[in-house]
Amino acid sequence: YWALLPIVATMQIKGGPTFYGFLLGMIGAGAIAGSLLLNFLRSKFNADELVSIGTLGTAVALLLFGAAHQPMVGLVASFIAGNSWIIVLPTLMS
Repeated sequence: YWALLPIVATMQIKGGPTFYGFLLGMIGAGAIAGSLLLNFLRSKFNADELVSIGTLGTAVALLLFGAAHQPMVGLVASFIAGNSWIIVLPTLMS
């Protein structure tokens, strides 16, 4: 989704560069939220389950990006994508 996000922002949602910045910001906000939840999630799920949850979240985000024609759908997809990204990446690295 990183490579296609500018196209989603400008052509699909008709937002422009400012909206693209908001989408990137929501990915960052989702990553911060995911990092705050990560210790709690690690106490409830093992590493395989966390990667599965994060992968499912990424799939949901991609479906939302594909269906996004309203700005709010794109922002929610970005938040989910950032959250999933930060759940999977440290889990795979540790």
